[in-house]
Amino acid sequence: MDTVEIGHDTIAKVSEMLNGCETNHVLLDTLAIDTICSSLAIENCFVSFFPFRKVEDVGTFTSQSEDDCGDTTIEYADDCDVNNNIGNIDDRECLTAVGKPLSGKFLSAKECLAFFSDPDLLPVYRSVPIGLKSNVAFFVDDSSNIENVKQGLQRVYSDDCGVYHKFSSKTLLFSFPELKLLYQRDGKYCFQRQRAQNTIYVPVTPQPRPSSVITLVSQYARSKANSSCQRKVTRISGAGFSENLVIFEYFGTFDKFSAHGNSKTEVPYVRTNKASLDEMKKSVRSNKKPSTVYTDLMKSEIVNSRARDLQQVYSNRHIAKCASDDFAHSNFADNIQEVINMTIDHPFVQQVVFSKNHVPMIVLYTRFQMESIVNQCLIYPNPSVLGVDRTFNLSDMFLTATVYKDVNFIRKSSRRCPLLAGPMFLHGNADAESYIHFFNCLRTAFGNVSHDDLIIGSDNERALKLATRSVFPNARPVFCILHLKKNLTRYLSNKLGICSKDRKTISNAIFGDEGISSCTSQLDFHIACRLFQRTFSSNRKLLQYFNQQLRYPLMCNMKVNQQKWTNNNCESLNHVYKQVIDWKKQSVVNLIHKLYEVIDRQYFDMEQCLIGQGNFMFSSQVTNNVTFHQYVAMNLEQRKLALNETLGYNVVSINSSNTMRVLFPRQRGKKKNQRKRPRAERVD
Repeated sequence: MDTVEIGHDTIAKVSEMLNGCETNHVLLDTLAIDTICSSLAIENCFVSFFPFRKVEDVGTFTSQSEDDCGDTTIEYADDCDVNNNIGNIDDRECLTAVGKPLSGKFLSAKECLAFFSDPDLLPVYRSVPIGLKSNVAFFVDDSSNIENVKQGLQRVYSDDCGVYHKFSSKTLLFSFPELKLLYQRDGKYCFQRQRAQNTIYVPVTPQPRPSSVITLVSQYARSKANSSCQRKVTRISGAGFSENLVIFEYFGTFDKFSAHGNSKTEVPYVRTNKASLDEMKKSVRSNKKPSTVYTDLMKSEIVNSRARDLQQVYSNRHIAKCASDDFAHSNFADNIQEVINMTIDHPFVQQVVFSKNHVPMIVLYTRFQMESIVNQCLIYPNPSVLGVDRTFNLSDMFLTATVYKDVNFIRKSSRRCPLLAGPMFLHGNADAESYIHFFNCLRTAFGNVSHDDLIIGSDNERALKLATRSVFPNARPVFCILHLKKNLTRYLSNKLGICSKDRKTISNAIFGDEGISSCTSQLDFHIACRLFQRTFSSNRKLLQYFNQQLRYPLMCNMKVNQQKWTNNNCESLNHVYKQVIDWKKQSVVNLIHKLYEVIDRQYFDMEQCLIGQGNFMFSSQVTNNVTFHQYVAMNLEQRKLALNETLGYNVVSINSSNTMRVLFPRQRGKKKNQRKRPRAERVD
């Protein structure tokens, strides 16, 4: 006897092995069975097997000659024989589940016990077979449900018979080996007796051990499409019986289907195979796109192993997301409550500010970030610009983030100073009062360092300008030249109705290579402004817009020698933040955790410079005296101290400031008049 595992492309090997063999056991897949049976070159060969199995499952059948008429051995059979008749639809035969026929009623408890005692009396399937169920019973492997119970999940018995309703269950207890019916009363096992037309319960003497009592649980359900059709699933436990098998019984002919109870259409419902649902859930957890998951499942040749539609994949992805996100079902107040708790021990959350008629405000930064900004933006002779920009669609709150360059480091790939994320601000109101809270917090954290050399860059947002002047009156502001130019073009087109040729002329006069924005001295700047006013003196509205909206920002840029400064650094990091959240809005708590991951990653790259690893390296102005072996011997705190000493930083001391009601942000972190869904809004 030879046993061989085969696939579709190895059928020839099976045929060769079967020639001249009286009995051969062959492990094969579903699609190979028909081909093998038609291609076996064996005379007087009799092949017998149970119905077809599901793809990738393994079953066993025996090929025998007539001279050796033994019984065919079968391990598993999961599908029904497919009739390939290509005639009229009414003439075609349906797939029919094969098993023990039922004689007008379900199996009795004693019959079920007999089958569990000798599983060879019924065919065994890995899962409920596909096909018409009509007064039939068979075994199904229940290993997956046993694992579900161990994980605290419910048992799932899925088939292709449509929608069920009117569920009920019945539990019977039997003594072993006598198989007498037992009842539990007052914590004791009893026999039921009838005396004088009364039912009494007599305790068993001696009391059996719980592990020696057989428990038979039967679950009943009726078909919603045909109430005369019922399904019964029976499982056994105790007394050493295997719990890996359950008996499925179908009473009646399950040939009708109805729509699902939650369906908005009358499309007949057939439940998706459990193994396919598990595969679907596994795929969506691995961040595969729903369209890719749907396409992969549609390749299955078993109908109920395919995804019902794309919406089913999206729904399972949502369920998986909710299961992994503790705050997926939390409201805004729950998130704020958790953030308040995070101020106690989280290194990134510094303050949660409450104000009358304002959405709560959250200030985020680490001690190392603040020390780095003090050195790079306030102390160094050539300070870095501290860019500030508000971004949208990260959560229900706006995120105002800061960015700066650290000249102590160089990115290995570009050989330029890296962009580093600075303090961040989550807020629901984009007004000057909110920004003043944020800047006051930064001013306090800066300590007694002078703010005269601080350069704050923005995109000319009015509330941001007012807050900057109020908190840092001596700071030098700069403004994004691209935003100024875009605002001018929009004003000329929408408000003044100037043609494109004239718009280009005006724009070049201000932002061109020889325009006002290119001036390097105050004298040149004033001369260029007078020339512009003379050239366009006939257009008073244009001159008024220039004097109110453009002259001051351009002069500020000229004073700090940042004539062509743009806010692209902030936009670049805003893009990084949206990539981290995969362009999907997050709860406030989850967003804070993901933002901290970005901060933690950039700090790790800086720390790795001590041993020459990571994405950064020290610039020529930094002297590193830490060796590799010294670094390995340090603990985490010692490594942080070594990095601070190498950079010449002092650790700044920063003070961190039951059910609650909070004002919910009405704009939900979106742009004004935004109509598109957040994923489509990938700019700003």
